[in-house]
Amino acid sequence: ENIARKLGFQHNPQILEKIKENTRLLQLKQSSMIATIGEMPKIVLCADLAASAMGLPFNTETGIKICGIRKSIYMNYRRIIQKLIGATKIIGIPELCLQMGLPSGVQEAAMEKLPKYLEYMIRIKQTVDREHPQYAGIVLYQIAKQRKVKVSRMRFTQACNLRSEQWKILEDSWEKYEKNSKANELPRAKENTTEDVEMRCDGKKEASTGLESEDYEVWKERILARAYENLRRK
Repeated sequence: ENIARKLGFQHNPQILEKIKENTRLLQLKQSSMIATIGEMPKIVLCADLAASAMGLPFNTETGIKICGIRKSIYMNYRRIIQKLIGATKIIGIPELCLQMGLPSGVQEAAMEKLPKYLEYMIRIKQTVDREHPQYAGIVLYQIAKQRKVKVSRMRFTQACNLRSEQWKILEDSWEKYEKNSKANELPRAKENTTEDVEMRCDGKKEASTGLESEDYEVWKERILARAYENLRRK
């Protein structure tokens, strides 16, 4: 109750019940991953995840202060507990768009680009965790930048639970993907140009043949007319 009061949840029986439910679920899990997590962080993180599940705001800074640990450790513990109690929610492009207040045009373009980016990552033998929001995040961030929509790099790293150096690796992978895409487009463009030239040449040949055929018909008609005229005179 003391922790609930510090977090501002003391007057919300629904979330208090959800916190208890998360705590009970965690107690049932036997895992070496939670052996190093203290009781206080466990309760705070169960409250954090309960608020998230119910769509309620949660003051992360206050939670970290109560736990007495660094933010990076807090976020790591949060991911561990989230997976253990089955509270993992896949954050995709629509959720990130809503969170960042981005227009529908950016969302549509990102939805179209994401499968191609993931396909490239798999092709270069990169391990892809489709449940992690980092891929949706980097695609959405880059599309927004391309369309001159103002976005915050820090907000994206926080939403995707990444450190700045991890985000930098993603940016580098995106840059390589873009270069690869452009390189693949050049041969296709040349092929299309060649086809266009061939079609134009074929068209000219057909037109030329048509003219020759037409000239012959005119000539034949003229000869027949002349022959008929000669016969008539005789």
